[in-house]
Amino acid sequence: MQVVAVDDRTLQVTLKAPNPEWPRYPGHPALAPRRADLPFGAVSNGPFVLAGSGAGGLRLERNPYYWNRSAVQLDAVTYHVEPDPYQALRLFQLGHLHLVLLPADLAAQVPGAQAMAQPATMGLVFNAGQPRLAHSGLRTAIALALDVQRLTAEAVGEAGLPALTLVPPSLGGGWPPAEAVSGGAPGEAGAHGLWSQGSLVGELLSGALPGAELQEARRLWGEARAELGLDRVTLTLLHAEEAGALAGAVKRSLEERLDGLTVELHTVPFAQRLERVRFGQFDLVLQGWVADHDDPMALLAPFTTAHPGNAARWVSADYDALVAAAGAAAGSGRAAVLRQAEQLLLSEAPVVPVYHPLRHWAVRPELEGMQVRPLGARFDLRQARLAVAPPG
Repeated sequence: MQVVAVDDRTLQVTLKAPNPEWPRYPGHPALAPRRADLPFGAVSNGPFVLAGSGAGGLRLERNPYYWNRSAVQLDAVTYHVEPDPYQALRLFQLGHLHLVLLPADLAAQVPGAQAMAQPATMGLVFNAGQPRLAHSGLRTAIALALDVQRLTAEAVGEAGLPALTLVPPSLGGGWPPAEAVSGGAPGEAGAHGLWSQGSLVGELLSGALPGAELQEARRLWGEARAELGLDRVTLTLLHAEEAGALAGAVKRSLEERLDGLTVELHTVPFAQRLERVRFGQFDLVLQGWVADHDDPMALLAPFTTAHPGNAARWVSADYDALVAAAGAAAGSGRAAVLRQAEQLLLSEAPVVPVYHPLRHWAVRPELEGMQVRPLGARFDLRQARLAVAPPG
């Protein structure tokens, strides 16, 4: 990509290759322009400007130079930093806060609390560069044996949405009616994305009866062990300390369902875990992917052969070709190619998606018109307003 400043108000962008999704990218903070001759940071223009900040929070005031300033109805917005979620909830219930972010367990206690899938996925990565795990049948057997519904319920609870696709439902399109709007009808859960959750396994198994996934897993597991000449298989699973519950649930699920499999859990600090993954010193690792822009490609491209983020060391010329084709396609054609790429990725199973993290929040009824999106300005206050209660 090449960027040229034509004049004080115009940037000319030249892309390496055609990208129909490009118009959605310039709003990302990483692309905010910065003049080398100005002493302050990046130039931006939003509905509010910073009026003050401190350890306890910050205050924003309406920006008189915003291009659509007549549509902004709030004069000021104050953000409070409250490390204690119980205290934050108390302040909300007392009416001192109009919006509060909550952990899942507290959100369950608040009538009308809302949730949205974050543009992220947590899952299991196989080291396909390791001789045993280079066998796609062995990987697929393990993938089919994992009950992501049960894993999520046991280890994550209301903080996660079970995932049967790598691309979360919060990427790739509008969450009807394009976003969640406080004071209006909420969007249909799971509607934000290219395809619906749960569709992939059903397609791979051609509408098979319940339990067929486990039967197929055991069949593939037996065939793979026979072809590899293995009576028993022991695999190490690297995980962070905070992912211990999920790692334990993965271990129990796999050892219960696949005879001859032992999963050894290794709690590894973040920096050391990154180093071991980088050099291929692992069998399995629990890992997360977070999209930095609203495009399924953000999660699919890292599994191409030459991508530095291909922790699985998986090589597929067919997958590479599909991702390359999607890069030059547009509209429904692009979505169809991306879908094919994800189906190939999950059928070959270098990665097993487990859950999509959920963000929970609560809004007081007098705050209307706030839009909620999975990326960018997650709580968009451009059209927000405080309703005036009628006289009693």
